[in-house]
Amino acid sequence: MKKLILIMALALGFAGCQKPANTPAPAKADTQTESKADVKTEEKTDAKTETKADAEIISLADAVKVFTDKYPNASIEEISFEKEMSGDEYEIEGFDETHEYELKISASDGSIIKEEAEKDRTSDNKAIDLSLLSKVDELIEAALKDAGPDYYLDSYSVDFEETGSFNQLEIEVKTQAGKDIEYEYNLETGELIEKDR
Repeated sequence: MKKLILIMALALGFAGCQKPANTPAPAKADTQTESKADVKTEEKTDAKTETKADAEIISLADAVKVFTDKYPNASIEEISFEKEMSGDEYEIEGFDETHEYELKISASDGSIIKEEAEKDRTSDNKAIDLSLLSKVDELIEAALKDAGPDYYLDSYSVDFEETGSFNQLEIEVKTQAGKDIEYEYNLETGELIEKDR
């Protein structure tokens, strides 16, 4: 593309030299404006491609919204994400005063794969702090960086760690060869609690 613009600019320059002095030659600014416009068009095309690739998996916040739309009065006690052969999926478990709920959600389009509601609720359910979910992506990136370029995210889960009384994030990363590393983070502080190879 740059070569084409350069050739056009040279051709216009030579043509400008052959015209009478009272005919204005094309300004350099016009050529630069055209090339900037072309670059912006290419950038937009690249951005659309990246957005389309990113859109293949819905965000954690979108998955939570599917659950809260379905059960507006329920608290969430566990969220997990897993890569499955049939497709990536979120599983969200929650509760209210009378029921326990479980939703499996397609990570590709947010559709509900499976839903369960049980009237028999135990009293020891503890809700996770949904305001901490914004830290999940950052900690996943940290785990992947620590593991190295051969690893990819296989699964993660967020729940309330009973013995330590904090919201925890467990992450599993794998290689194509099947090697895996598990990370456990305190989601409240971002501290790495345990790394298991």
